[in-house]
Amino acid sequence: MVECREVQQYNVQLKEENLNLGVELGKMRKQQEEEEKEGEKTATTTEVVDKLALEAEFQRRLVEYLDPVKECMTQVLGHTGALTDSLTRAMHLVSAPGRRSRSMAAVNSAASILMQQKGNSTREFR
Repeated sequence: MVECREVQQYNVQLKEENLNLGVELGKMRKQQEEEEKEGEKTATTTEVVDKLALEAEFQRRLVEYLDPVKECMTQVLGHTGALTDSLTRAMHLVSAPGRRSRSMAAVNSAASILMQQKGNSTREFR
């Protein structure tokens, strides 16, 4: 439970950082659009490389942000599988007496029918 709480706190920090990077990226894109509209500046090779580097850094941080969440989800899925197995076994154990009871009732019913038939056939011979 402590790990999950730590992951949640780390998750909040990463969300804030991600939000800040998104805002920064949005500002840079807006600035670029304005500059392109005004025709003040043409894109140079360095600017293109900077944009690509910024996008790559953004993607790297996003992956870094999602890794702990992915780990936590994987653990949850593992626990869910184990829980499902345990519940299946428990249901099997709990329903076993009911199956035995129905089985015994069928055996008793068949025995009763046989006894009645035997009794009827004995009366016919008398």
